[in-house]
Amino acid sequence: MITLTELKCLADAQSSYHILKPWWDVFWYYITLIMLLVAVLAGALQLTQSRVLCCLPCKVEFDNHCAVPWDILKVSVNMSSNPGTPLPLPLRIQNDLHRQQYSYIDAVCYEKQLHWFAKFFPYLVLLHTLIFAACSNFWLHYPSTSSRLEHFVAILHKCFDSPWTTRALSETVAEQSVRPRKLSKSKTLLSTSGCSADIDSSKQSLPYPQTGLESAGIESSTSSVLDKKEGEQAKAIFEKVKRFRLHVEQKDIIYRVYLKQIIVKVILFVLIITYVPYFLTYISLEIDCSVDVQAFTGYKRYQCVYSLAEIFKVLASFYVILVILYGLTSSYSLWWMLRSSLKQYSFEALREKSNYSDIPDVKNDFAFILHLADQYDPLYSKRFSIFLSEVSENKLKQINLNNEWTVEKLKSKLVKNAQDKVELHLFMLSGLPDNVFELTEMEVLILELIPEVKLPPAVSQLVNLRELHVCHSSLVVDHPALAFLEENLKILRLKFTEMGKIPRWVFHLKNLRELYLSGCVLPEQLSTMQLEGFQDLKNLRTLYLKSSLSRIPQVVTDLLPSLQKLSLDNEGSKLVMLNNLKKMVNLKSLELLSCDLERIPHSIFSLNNLHELDLKENNLKTVEEIISFQHLQNLSCLKLWHNNIAYIPAQIGALSNLEQLFLDHNNIENLPLQLFLCTKLHYLDLSYNHLTFIPEEIQYLSNLQYFAVTNNNIEMLPDGLFQCKKLQCLLLGKNSLMNLSPLVGELSNLTHLELIAFKMSPFYERWTRRLFTKEPKAYQQVKEDEIFLKGYSAVLSCQEIQADSEEKLFRLDKGKLKSRTRVALDMTTLTIMRYLPREVDPLVYNMSHEDPGNVSYSEIGGLSEQIRELRELDCNFLKAISSSIVDKYIGESARLIREMFNYARDQQPCIIFMDEIDAIGGRRFSEGTSADREIQRTLTELLNQMDGFDTLHRGKMIMATNRPDTPDPALLHPGRLDRKIHTNLPNEQARLDILKIHAGPITKHGELDDEAIVKLSDGFNGADLNNVCTEQVCLQFVLIMIM
Repeated sequence: MITLTELKCLADAQSSYHILKPWWDVFWYYITLIMLLVAVLAGALQLTQSRVLCCLPCKVEFDNHCAVPWDILKVSVNMSSNPGTPLPLPLRIQNDLHRQQYSYIDAVCYEKQLHWFAKFFPYLVLLHTLIFAACSNFWLHYPSTSSRLEHFVAILHKCFDSPWTTRALSETVAEQSVRPRKLSKSKTLLSTSGCSADIDSSKQSLPYPQTGLESAGIESSTSSVLDKKEGEQAKAIFEKVKRFRLHVEQKDIIYRVYLKQIIVKVILFVLIITYVPYFLTYISLEIDCSVDVQAFTGYKRYQCVYSLAEIFKVLASFYVILVILYGLTSSYSLWWMLRSSLKQYSFEALREKSNYSDIPDVKNDFAFILHLADQYDPLYSKRFSIFLSEVSENKLKQINLNNEWTVEKLKSKLVKNAQDKVELHLFMLSGLPDNVFELTEMEVLILELIPEVKLPPAVSQLVNLRELHVCHSSLVVDHPALAFLEENLKILRLKFTEMGKIPRWVFHLKNLRELYLSGCVLPEQLSTMQLEGFQDLKNLRTLYLKSSLSRIPQVVTDLLPSLQKLSLDNEGSKLVMLNNLKKMVNLKSLELLSCDLERIPHSIFSLNNLHELDLKENNLKTVEEIISFQHLQNLSCLKLWHNNIAYIPAQIGALSNLEQLFLDHNNIENLPLQLFLCTKLHYLDLSYNHLTFIPEEIQYLSNLQYFAVTNNNIEMLPDGLFQCKKLQCLLLGKNSLMNLSPLVGELSNLTHLELIAFKMSPFYERWTRRLFTKEPKAYQQVKEDEIFLKGYSAVLSCQEIQADSEEKLFRLDKGKLKSRTRVALDMTTLTIMRYLPREVDPLVYNMSHEDPGNVSYSEIGGLSEQIRELRELDCNFLKAISSSIVDKYIGESARLIREMFNYARDQQPCIIFMDEIDAIGGRRFSEGTSADREIQRTLTELLNQMDGFDTLHRGKMIMATNRPDTPDPALLHPGRLDRKIHTNLPNEQARLDILKIHAGPITKHGELDDEAIVKLSDGFNGADLNNVCTEQVCLQFVLIMIM
């Protein structure tokens, strides 16, 4: 039997969807319940009645209906006799039928003579009710709509209960209360101090729209800062809302399903109103039943009574009233859907009242759901809209960013750059942390790959800020912040991700001296639109442009007369028109890089004040125009490097004032003798050419301090080179030199000598002794087949090494000594005094205290590189995993410890390395299980072996753990583990070296951007970097398989 509760569930929707039900849905729900009660009541009455019909046989038929016998007799007597004669009537009628015959007659008459509407009325009501209930809840259970609705309800509840929603609404209320007060205050100020209206009118009315400028917003003092957990939860809600909106706004399936089910309800309502009142008249109390059952009862006609007729009439009438109410409500809802534009939802009213003016309008199903929620309670849409606003999201990101980047963390990022300035480099953040403005000592701020950066008025706290770098970021500057930058900023570097126009706020930096623009657009119409902007940069002295231009922009040559240095990197595009360069008469330095120039432009020779000219990475093949440089009396630096120059004209001797000459990376085969007439030269770079000899006339360059001929074909150095007494740097690597003249010892000022890939035959003690007296810098690289000596100790090796710049290094002939031979040197002459046997080495064994071992701790995976280096030492290496020593049998673990130390004593020299020492070396305690007591016995044996009566002699202990707080204090006792060495995670350079090792064997298509990967892998160890390479290979394999 179906219970009432089960029937109720058929008509009831899920309680979680109540916020999506307007008032008519609630009204339908209760009407459906009443209809269900009517159906259940009628059905119960019909099923519980034992005899629905009660029938009696008709013995006499008169006029085609059943009549009483004495009625017929009375009529006949009245027609034949005197009406005044009284007629005796019988008191009762005898039927003489059995009980079973009556039951049979009732059943036959019920099936054949009772109208179908009277019989099936309860079932019709139940059927109609179920159809109404199904139409009301179909959209809540249909898969394509229910999934969206469930997602929306879940997000809406989170939005409603989120602390971020409460904070945003409180800010709105606070701002609404502040606006009238500020307005009244401003009126008072205007009435009392009219003279303040003329303050800096040029800033009040700007001649062009201020892209990138914003007025400082009002921060509510009553708003509380979210903690980290609440901030992360709100951030997750923002992401869910974005994905939900993207998914739901594409279709209108919810709207169409809801509309169709209302149409079905209206059609059903019309149908019920049409036939139910009509068939209601067929429910009557008395039923004349004429059936052919004379063979069983002896009668043909029966008179029956339907006992449920009256109550069914009442229930049916009540049901018709309910259907009318239901139908009218359905008609209203249909009219509401057809009348209103439910596929568009506007937050216009909310944008006007709140400080979130960027809340977007929504459409399709998203708009329809919000309209339904408004019918329930408009507060839900108001709270939900906060998570549609980008301003709200940016505020949340800022709070989360401030929680993550504390002042202490930012201070740890401060470094000294090459210019000895305090620099802060922020890379790939969601914004600019507010705590940055607490670093008052900062001088350089670098913002790289930050999508949206806003400089608030708090930037004025950075009193030492002089340089700003904005790389691939979007910067918005408030008016108060711009006022500060106008007075303080000296250097600005802008690097654009895509080709874009220069931000307008740049033209307000009146004290700017250096401007670096990379990837910007300087179109021709800029000269007519915003000339005034460049004219305001009156103090600009240096301009760097990196873009693809066909000519130097007119705005640069015409409006920046005070410019002293111009650098143009054209990225390989051909620079055609250079005539307008003549207008830049004050230019002192000119750099035309990657401009695809084939000849030196003639307009350059008109720049009389030019001191430096750089034509790097062009397509120069000849420099015949070099004779014209004699008109530039101030030219002191000429850079013609990275071109295709085949020869140097003899006219170069006319450049008598030349001090620096860069001719490297060309195709020069011979040097003209006139070159050495430039006696003021102190820097000459001829590297990466095809030179075979150097003329003796080089001795006339008496002021030469730097001379480089790396990667040429020089076989012998002229003696005149060593007459350049001021020479400090001499680069001779990668040539065909067989020996080095002893005259090099006469270069008393030499501090750097490069002999990379230099095959030297014997060992020249004379010049090396003199060379080391001046302590030159170490050589950069030593090939694998050469022996080197480092410092004044006697450590020899044949392995490749990168020497430190502070250590002294020189080569020995490989035939002199064998690898790893130990020698004693004279401290004065650096000559070999005697050879030392392996067993007697005072550098290792003559120590006042024997160091038994140390413990190293680091983050997970941080000791792998150190262990590899230990295995390369010339000694035995015993590695033990501490967790594998523990045994369930008593005494076995201690036995393993003893055998391990006995092996180390027998195989001296030996290093015992115990990894994860916290497995057996943890702090001891009085209570514990039997396993804990066995670990403590193992630790006791370990302590005894390390510091017992039998010393380790030439055996050393190294223990590793990533939990330095867990080892027992007895392990760290002096005489056991004397040192605690913390191994940090690799820095950028170390990560770069590790990445090159792991990525070396991998076949790559193109070049790998190692530096970008290293910047993104802050906090990675060697294993993580190896995993990066492995995962990239797997990803490429999957992509290949898919394609």
